[in-house]
Amino acid sequence: MNLTSSYFFLLLLFSTVCFYLFQKKQKAVLLVTSIMFFVCAMKFDMKYVIELVLIIIATWLGGIFIGRSKGCLRTLFAAITVGLLVLGLVVLKYLCNVGTLFFRLMSIDVDLSFLEFIAPIGMSYFTLSAIGYVLDVFWESYDPVKNPVDVALFIMFFPQLVSGPVTRMPEMIEQFNARHSLDWDGIKYSLRRMFFGYFKKLVIADRLGIIVRLLYKNPLEQDGCLLFTATLFYALQLYADFSGCMDIILGSAHLYGISLPENFDAPFMSRSVPEFWRRWHISLGNWFRDYVMYPVQKSRVVQRLGHHAVKHLGKKKGRKIPFYFATLVLWALIGLWHGGTSYYFMASAILPCVYLLGSDFVSPIAEFLVKTCRVNTECWSWRFFQRLRTFFILLSCWVFVNTISVRKGIVAIKRMFFDLNLTHLKFSALDLNLKTAAILAVGLGIMLFADVLRNRKKNLYVWMNEQNAVFRGCAIYAEMILIVLFGVFADSSFIYFKF
Repeated sequence: MNLTSSYFFLLLLFSTVCFYLFQKKQKAVLLVTSIMFFVCAMKFDMKYVIELVLIIIATWLGGIFIGRSKGCLRTLFAAITVGLLVLGLVVLKYLCNVGTLFFRLMSIDVDLSFLEFIAPIGMSYFTLSAIGYVLDVFWESYDPVKNPVDVALFIMFFPQLVSGPVTRMPEMIEQFNARHSLDWDGIKYSLRRMFFGYFKKLVIADRLGIIVRLLYKNPLEQDGCLLFTATLFYALQLYADFSGCMDIILGSAHLYGISLPENFDAPFMSRSVPEFWRRWHISLGNWFRDYVMYPVQKSRVVQRLGHHAVKHLGKKKGRKIPFYFATLVLWALIGLWHGGTSYYFMASAILPCVYLLGSDFVSPIAEFLVKTCRVNTECWSWRFFQRLRTFFILLSCWVFVNTISVRKGIVAIKRMFFDLNLTHLKFSALDLNLKTAAILAVGLGIMLFADVLRNRKKNLYVWMNEQNAVFRGCAIYAEMILIVLFGVFADSSFIYFKF
């Protein structure tokens, strides 16, 4: 069941009515709706239901046993529970890709297609949430949840099931157990946010996707200018697609009075690579920071490594070794999470890690040059330059995603630098007519305006409420017309659904 399908709308409408009609059974309504959504999305294949039930049981029982145990037994239960969750995720989603990548690096030709399993939708998202809950119980951050219904709803709450965001148990369980009254202002906010999400997805992302697929169909046959344009369009497509997906998900959850964590904070307004990754897919980044990077950095082995480095490299350099090591582990796992293929590992692990560590090495030199040249760092032009530089640096990551090959990606980047022929950049080469260009210009302009507001710590929906009723009505009506008339409904699958 796709978020853009009519079945999703019917399920959403029916469950919302039932949710407020039977206020004493609101949790049951959410659980039944989530089960219906999952079963329909998995096309009534019971093996996926069994897999999900096993994950819920392992998470629930693991939390209970950890909470009741002490000492080594407590550690053993935590290790077993986390191990089972990780094992299920690796076997069902990543084993074939990671195994193939390993044997290719060893120059061994092995067919591992028999290891290709189909995981339940959203498994890489809700498994991380489950692991986070188990670790928090082990660290005594909060008590284990005794009611299995609460654990089941935490894992499979249907708006966030397919694409996150990655949530934490305390922030969700409190909302699930609260009784929510009908709030018309909340309903209006939810619908507006969902409409904006569909606008981003259907009018902007899917229309850009047509051009990107055309130009990257045979990437080695394109010149550098067209490849650069295609990569630029893909960056905008990816952001419109994923942020639109989050708007739909967060808007859907808000229909029931449930607030999910934000996943974007105007990432293209970032002035550095580290800032970009703090603003992009926030819940995933926070999860890896709290449950991978900090524990690795604070572990005894890595701390000993740091003390050893201080003796041989000095305090200033040696103290950074634990941070560098934890960063390498962090991005290796993020690369694995994105699929484990060589090109995704390059795009989601190697390059981001190189850019982040490189920025730490280069920053003292950059600061020296800025001071020496007396550059005014408080003006708009300097901030614009930093944002443009950051954006162009990150484009190189998405080249590999589109070429679906490390080798082709390297060739494509070379052509962007050495084969830039601006005469090839025409509407005909992009399969772009004037109407499509105008639609994209309007759509991207609206999306940019929303991000500018967000970057200034303002909210588009609050800003809309501050306007006159006539303006609000015209804006909402125009948005709906654009979706109906110019939305691309043929291929409406979200990019991040495959992760």
